[in-house]
Amino acid sequence: MTPAPRTASRRALELVAEHDLPWIDDLLRQVHALVGKPWRDAVAILLDTPSSARPRLRVAAIDAMRFLLIPPREALRGTHVRRALLGAPTLDPLARAARIDQTATSLRTSPEHLMQILWTDLAKQRVVELGRTLTAREIAAEANVRLIQRIIGRCFELRLLVRGDATAIVRAATVRGLLATLTTDHSLGAPPIVGADPVTELAISGPLTVFHRTTVYGRTLCALVRHLSTCRSFVLDARCDLGYGPTVFHIESPVILPPAPEERSATSTERRFEKDLRKLAPAWTVERTPSAYILRQGAHRWWVEIIGYWTAEYLTAKLASHTGNVILCIDAARSLAPDALPAEARIVRYEGHVPVKDIVAILDRKLDEGPEPRGEVAEERGLRLDGYPA
Repeated sequence: MTPAPRTASRRALELVAEHDLPWIDDLLRQVHALVGKPWRDAVAILLDTPSSARPRLRVAAIDAMRFLLIPPREALRGTHVRRALLGAPTLDPLARAARIDQTATSLRTSPEHLMQILWTDLAKQRVVELGRTLTAREIAAEANVRLIQRIIGRCFELRLLVRGDATAIVRAATVRGLLATLTTDHSLGAPPIVGADPVTELAISGPLTVFHRTTVYGRTLCALVRHLSTCRSFVLDARCDLGYGPTVFHIESPVILPPAPEERSATSTERRFEKDLRKLAPAWTVERTPSAYILRQGAHRWWVEIIGYWTAEYLTAKLASHTGNVILCIDAARSLAPDALPAEARIVRYEGHVPVKDIVAILDRKLDEGPEPRGEVAEERGLRLDGYPA
């Protein structure tokens, strides 16, 4: 992780809050009066209407409203209609009407519907429709997601401090293969307090620190924002550069956010890995944690982690964070930097699915050497053997 520069300014990120809900209700009432107009015209009208809202928050709320009111996809798409209808310019009104009628007949629709969907594949050309009932809180929650995503999509690093159960957010980061490092309250400079909630810190590299697939990685990181609502209490600091110098944006709960989407219990790679491991290594007990697997056989214990995006620096740091037996399985197609791999025999490359036979070969070789020395386990670095806060 690149340390934050001393010159970085620090500011709280302004989000939509409870006291903003009344003006969002006003926006929603205006949208009801704009049904049938293209969103391009509706947005211009909404922005011109006097309001007590801060301009940046109002733009985010309008953007969120438009996203939440996206209608079901038309059977006919604008690209199909333009391909059939448009050709040489027709200046004569009768000739124009005749061409529209002929195209509508061939596409089995009405001329009015044809013209309505002519450009609907462009977001702002879709007409305003109220296909569902929205509340001001829903709009505020979606607006906040977008405001936070705009920040972390241009960040070098973000640090997320979670008090309480962080299993869901850790799992969401792991499934997406983010460059994330997990630390617990054992490593945060203070002893745990009896009866207090555990504290977990996730340090996640941002898209501005990677060399390859920056846009893809940025979208993946932004998807994590929708899982912040699983955290009962959190503090997020994102070190960014938005074009006017380095800035650390600070966000602290409570924040109005939408419910987190349902997360997959396991990815296809994980399901295949577990199936193959139980088949090829039946003597080993497999325990799944939010971020990795613990393999046990007698006194032998291994930490096996399936990693998505990676850099050589990230892998080196991962290996250094474990004093016990560890195997890192890396996706050969998701390297984010041109650096060479660290010289480490316990890094297994995979394409599509993890080659479990290679892992079993490492396990079998190590069995002949006896168990690891007592104490060389993850607890020393603040993790229990289940990969979660001690």
